[in-house]
Amino acid sequence: KRVYPHRAITSHIVGFSNIDGKGRSGIERGLQNKLNSGENVKLSLDVRIQNSARNELIKTIQKFSAQSGSVIVMDIDSGEILSLVNYPDFDPNKNDKLLTKNHFNSATQGVYEMGSTFKPITMAIGLDKNILDFEMLFDVSNPIRFGKFTINDYKPYNGKLNIKDISLEDKDTYNLLSSARTVGVFQLESTGMRDLIKRMQPSRFDDVVALVALFRPGPLQSGMVDDYIERKKGGKTKIIDYLHPTLETILKPTYGVIVYQEQVMQIAQKLANYTQGSADILRKAMGKKIPEEMTKQKDIFIEGALVNDVKEPTAKRIFDLIEKFAGYGFNKSHSVSYAMIAYQTAWLKTHYRTEFFAASMTADIDNTDKLIVFKEDCESFEIEIKGPCVNHSRYEFFVESEKQIRYALGAIKGLGESISEAISRERQDNGNYQNIFDFCSRLSSEKISKRTIEALITSGAFDCFGETRATLFQSIEMALNYSNRLSLEKETGQSNLFYSDENIQESIPTLNRSKEWVLSQLLKNEFTSLGFYFSGHPFDAYREDCKHLTKSNLATLKKMMDSQKNGNGYNDKESMIQVAGLITNLKRRGNNYTFKIDDGSAILEGIIFGERRENFRDLLSNNSLLFLKGRLRFDSFADLWQFVVEDAVSIDSIINKKAKTLLIKCDSKFDPERLQKILQVHTPGSCKIQLNYETDIHSTKLKLGEEWTVSPTKELRADLTAELGSHNFQFISH
Repeated sequence: KRVYPHRAITSHIVGFSNIDGKGRSGIERGLQNKLNSGENVKLSLDVRIQNSARNELIKTIQKFSAQSGSVIVMDIDSGEILSLVNYPDFDPNKNDKLLTKNHFNSATQGVYEMGSTFKPITMAIGLDKNILDFEMLFDVSNPIRFGKFTINDYKPYNGKLNIKDISLEDKDTYNLLSSARTVGVFQLESTGMRDLIKRMQPSRFDDVVALVALFRPGPLQSGMVDDYIERKKGGKTKIIDYLHPTLETILKPTYGVIVYQEQVMQIAQKLANYTQGSADILRKAMGKKIPEEMTKQKDIFIEGALVNDVKEPTAKRIFDLIEKFAGYGFNKSHSVSYAMIAYQTAWLKTHYRTEFFAASMTADIDNTDKLIVFKEDCESFEIEIKGPCVNHSRYEFFVESEKQIRYALGAIKGLGESISEAISRERQDNGNYQNIFDFCSRLSSEKISKRTIEALITSGAFDCFGETRATLFQSIEMALNYSNRLSLEKETGQSNLFYSDENIQESIPTLNRSKEWVLSQLLKNEFTSLGFYFSGHPFDAYREDCKHLTKSNLATLKKMMDSQKNGNGYNDKESMIQVAGLITNLKRRGNNYTFKIDDGSAILEGIIFGERRENFRDLLSNNSLLFLKGRLRFDSFADLWQFVVEDAVSIDSIINKKAKTLLIKCDSKFDPERLQKILQVHTPGSCKIQLNYETDIHSTKLKLGEEWTVSPTKELRADLTAELGSHNFQFISH
């Protein structure tokens, strides 16, 4: 009944996404759940399903549907009814809308909207009966739907955009692809793939098809990829060897490189008079590398080529080449299908970027790691993710304005879909919530729990009430008691005049007001409810200080790393790198420690090998802030960069050791007496103090005397952060 975002629509519809293609247990479990619920099910089968697999699936469906729900099984392409179970009154003539060639587009509307007759399940079984990844079977029918909103204003399509009608020659889409900013783009978002995209610079749809086919170990290691890229970049000035003049039309789209299995078959047909059936036998033989069969096929190929006046040495050379590359060849029909979806998602990201991100984040609403990646990508495109808010947010992410996305209530840990929908529905029906008491009393029928209120407070969803999170947190019990009392009085009829607006306001208790949590505690609580730091970062307090200790932040470093395919320039002994950040996700793997280094700008994988592990055991822990020295290496197996740590100290200790000056920024609101009391506690020390006083009219720099030197301790930092904010002071180390 929910409007699902395009990227995950099928897995949501089916209700299960990991099916073992070697057996029927996964299919059986999923269908059993659907049919036991008494729902009518319409199952559309993909045209790629082999007859044997198709028959097996139909038998499975019939087995379970005989006792419960009704099932129609249709061919997704022709609309042919393959099986009809428990539909005695079904008349195809009266249901012609479901039986047209485009029935899938119209039928799946029932998935998006309330009140549908059928609950379609869309499934595809590929070759060898393997179940394809559901995520690559999303529906992009007209209209394109993202979350609960529809794209309908793209001017070239007069408000009637159909994804199948978009141009495959859109320059802006290829510019996006060539920039390798392909987070969220189907099949094209891994680190290795983005590296290949940067090298290839796709400029036409055939390049996208080739990308999908070439990004596999065989082609990457065989030199096929290098040949393709070199010849593509050479353009018209590059002389390409097409093996034989008659093969130019076959190999020209791939610059003379045999990329697809279909090319092998076409070469055999055109050069050696193979039939389609015998060419497919050749393809299979080359793929399986059966020596006896290959010897037989080689003789047949050469004999056929000689009939076409191809010289025997040339025929042998061509056969040896296609034999070499055929083992790496990919099925072009699969590549085109994948590439089409990849291009369509890239097109959507190009022309409807904010909607694309909102839909993608909703699709991964339970995947915190993916949400972090999307948030970083949004920021790189200057799209703001606005925090969760009970007076604005809905269950899903949605576009609030052209460059703004509102964070989803459903992405807050501990909030289910039902309570998120209830919050949104009550707000739409009766207006914004005024305070925590109003919120709890209006949702009393939902029996909202203390844990849910805690999650809403710590995530910032109650910030709109204008109270500190610490105050609201301490008032939860009071708010729930107030709500329960109000509900009880209504139920027992003890309302009297109490329920006038004026008296209700007078009856609201006074909050247990408290000073806001220190920044570290506020962010820690936020992390607990969201899974990542949203409004700030624990490293923020050290960010300016560390500019004098490290050459760059992690975001800048990662850009440099992405330009180095194999880590060239980082592996020699002199290239020691210094980084700083928050340690998270610490794990022991064998004799090694792995973890993530997070400075708020990016996240870098870190590793400490066994021989150094004991040196840092007492220092290394989750949420510790460390200054690290080490080297970078690219792990080709894991397809990621790692920072190999050789030395580590806490950030506080290195700043305490190296800081020479404390720089304090102040303005006309500056309270010198308050600052004096803070500094006196931390004197004397080794760190001089400089005040930078700025107003709208003038600015002044004032260096305090020797008696005003302080120790740059963690405690002083906490006091200054509470009084001035982390951005208004800095320890300088030079």
